[in-house]
Amino acid sequence: MADETAPRPRGEAAWKAQRDTVEMHNAAAKKKAREQRTTTDGAVSDRERRLELQEQAQLRALNARLDAS
Repeated sequence: MADETAPRPRGEAAWKAQRDTVEMHNAAAKKKAREQRTTTDGAVSDRERRLELQEQAQLRALNARLDAS
């Protein structure tokens, strides 16, 4: 807890303290967004790979049916 007897920052000191607080908040938000984007990108590429494998399996099945007829 802050010392209640200490004077509150005023003028330029108050402005700089507020700016620093906002910069820390923004940095934390950017880090969180970067982590979520990495997770999302990984999930998208996994899904794309699964769909590609399904498509390949379907094409092999269709080719096999064409060869059999």
